[in-house]
Amino acid sequence: MTQLANHLAGHGAPVTVAVADVPSTGDSSQTIARLSASYPAVSFHLLPPATTRSEDAADPNADPFITLIADIRATNAALLAFLRSLPSVKALITDFFCAYGLDAAAELGVPAYVFFTLCVSALATFLHIPVMRSAVSFGEMGRSLLHFPGVHPIPASDLPEVLLDRDNRQYSTTLGLFKQLPRAKGILSNTFEWLEPRAVKAIKEGIPRPGESLPKLFCVGPLVGEERGSNANHECLVWLDNQPAGSVVEVLRHPATGAFVTHCGWNSTLEAVMAGVPMLCWPMYAEQRMNKVFVVEEMKLGVALNGYDEAMVKAEEVEAKVRLVMESEQGNEIRQRMTKAQEIAANALEIGGSSAAAIIDLLDSLKISTND
Repeated sequence: MTQLANHLAGHGAPVTVAVADVPSTGDSSQTIARLSASYPAVSFHLLPPATTRSEDAADPNADPFITLIADIRATNAALLAFLRSLPSVKALITDFFCAYGLDAAAELGVPAYVFFTLCVSALATFLHIPVMRSAVSFGEMGRSLLHFPGVHPIPASDLPEVLLDRDNRQYSTTLGLFKQLPRAKGILSNTFEWLEPRAVKAIKEGIPRPGESLPKLFCVGPLVGEERGSNANHECLVWLDNQPAGSVVEVLRHPATGAFVTHCGWNSTLEAVMAGVPMLCWPMYAEQRMNKVFVVEEMKLGVALNGYDEAMVKAEEVEAKVRLVMESEQGNEIRQRMTKAQEIAANALEIGGSSAAAIIDLLDSLKISTND
């Protein structure tokens, strides 16, 4: 969210980030101080914690994920009070996990948007799941392929764990967040159109929710973490400087790097794209297994390490896939496609690029003047 806020501020929009002070996130005041120092163009405000906690949040044995969502939702009153204290609010943009903040925007009559930090293919999947009809839980389907509109077929077992058992409260909590998405005026996704054209097209045409009007989609990425501070003299970098180009696995943004072992979190995936480094995909939890499918099968920017779904990837498998990426014709094709993806990703954020245009389109719709 801070990357998005800083990007909007860079276009001349006044931006304030409201941070929920919830018990499960540690010392939020230190977080605010650090962010304020790192992003001087953005204002930050710490919302006070809720005076009372829900039954879920108050139970010390409650599931941490359910507790977090309950705690965040409980800060809506503080969010509403803060918004009312401001002289003017053009729009509210919530993080996906803060999607119940749309209630506050609705009460004030303020346009509300969701910033979806995962890929657009995941967004299409999550938009469709609430309207699916199935007699069994996804977890009972094993490796059976699921066909979501605009999305490459996904083995059922590669969905996030919270979606595998529909009788589990994690499932109902997550489904509740999915159901908030269509309420937004627009959804900002941390991707760029070239990377996921099929899912982008499906959402723009409303296919994941037949008969419904979906929020407008803005592809505003890739927004990734910035390097702050210098490690120019770190001994690892000194060693890397002496290695042949493309000969090292894992360290990003260095000429010696030839491949990147990743768990396939979306931020790491975008970082690999920005660095132009092919991925060796070793997903573990959350949406990482879905991303592995998209990276390997749809985007063709990496290869999967067999055994990821059996809690054991053997050294021989890692060696084989490293050699495939670095030495084979298939690997050469992946590297060439990744180089193209890197170039298009960089261009997307430049003036006239697709993502820059999406940001300006958003600000224009809110009648916010920009520097462009």
